[in-house]
Amino acid sequence: GILTNKMSIPPELKSLQPFIRTARDFQSRDLVISYYCSLSAIQEGLRTGGNKLPAGKAFLLSLMDNLEALKKQLAGNEAITSDILGQSYVEDKALKLFQYADAEDRAARFGMNVVKSFYTASILFDVLKQFGEVSPEVCMNSM
Repeated sequence: GILTNKMSIPPELKSLQPFIRTARDFQSRDLVISYYCSLSAIQEGLRTGGNKLPAGKAFLLSLMDNLEALKKQLAGNEAITSDILGQSYVEDKALKLFQYADAEDRAARFGMNVVKSFYTASILFDVLKQFGEVSPEVCMNSM
């Protein structure tokens, strides 16, 4: 799949890189998060017209195939079959990452894990936008 073979992202789709990277990072430990990051990447790619050029179109089609395979793998998972549960799942993961990073930051324990946790939380807050209205808590933390 596109997430495992590190297929390079075409220039017209560089804005998808944070979603793709996060989907790849979570592929081995949390397929639900990987699924929603991939879905956000596809939505963003289509929204920005990244499918207009052949390389962009091929990349998005490959990503869609990967997403379908993930969906089949997660067929019985309610976080995939229910948007409300999916949103709650992603929001919970984003808030946990943010709270961890915030606590480490406040304790003056700085390092790449803290930076990566803040960054990943911000990507997941962006992923939440696919569900529509986001909660006030998420709005506050995403700033």
